[in-house]
Amino acid sequence: MALTACHRRNHHVPEGALARPRLGASRTRCRHDDRGWSAQWTIRAAVIAMTAAGVIGMAVPASAETVQINGSGSQREVNCEGQDVEVTGREHRVTLLGTCGTVTVQGSAHQVSLPSAERLLVYGRGHVVTASGAVGELAVAGAEHEARAEISAGPDVSRPAEVTVSGRGSTLRVRLAGATRIMVTGAEHRVLWTKAEGAPDPDGTVAGRNNVLRRDDGTH
Repeated sequence: MALTACHRRNHHVPEGALARPRLGASRTRCRHDDRGWSAQWTIRAAVIAMTAAGVIGMAVPASAETVQINGSGSQREVNCEGQDVEVTGREHRVTLLGTCGTVTVQGSAHQVSLPSAERLLVYGRGHVVTASGAVGELAVAGAEHEARAEISAGPDVSRPAEVTVSGRGSTLRVRLAGATRIMVTGAEHRVLWTKAEGAPDPDGTVAGRNNVLRRDDGTH
């Protein structure tokens, strides 16, 4: 490898070992700081350190991220790819695709549709949330929501799926794919359920004021 005067000053290379600098070489490449190290070696060391740390050439795993949708009035289509999703603000129209982790909807007046999720958490006021596939856990709090979902605990049949409702004035329509525990508190909720063939009736607990938990017979 040809050595420049910059290399010699840093490594005490004898004068005779120097090669003639290449035509057009930048003088700034041999500029020294107060410690006598050349800028080119400092940059090279930084690149090696970053590569060793995984900063260069490695993406952050998708599972470590949370997709966040905030502000107001947007229309979004998002592929979950196993990630968690958090919708805040107000009046978004969000379509989620793929398999989601935990989907959290808060704020006010969102319309959210999704195929499936490990957990679906609905807070705030006035959301319309529809899950066309299985949800392992559904929790609704706040006021005046509408939610539809199929409830399934997944492969762990020893643990029932859970639906919890609190706050005021929400309507839930759920289809139970297996053993399910439903707990209703607060006031003026309507939780209507159907079940897949072979699924047991839910284990239901109702407290609070003017709440309804019953099988959905198609009437309002």
